[in-house]
Amino acid sequence: MSKAKIFTKLDLRAAFNAIRMHPDSEELTAFQTCFGQFKSLVLPFGLSGGPGTYQRFINNLLMENLGNFCTAYLDDIIIYSTDPSEHTAQVRWSKEYEVS
Repeated sequence: MSKAKIFTKLDLRAAFNAIRMHPDSEELTAFQTCFGQFKSLVLPFGLSGGPGTYQRFINNLLMENLGNFCTAYLDDIIIYSTDPSEHTAQVRWSKEYEVS
């Protein structure tokens, strides 16, 4: 990354909503409103184990390329390279995973 000259930063939208809750854990996220009781089916923002769970997910998704031409912290992914044509190919690679 220190020799890279071209950088692209991707910020994933609704990142935590990509992680489904385990059915046994859904009840633990229940909350009450005047409209009734509800539970989260996806990882809610603010859950104490949420960031670690999401980081593990994104690391597994990008595992083969982390450190080669990309790095990730939660919902932010940085793609870096020294060559413009190589960089274009790497950004296209991210679209295969619907990372945008």
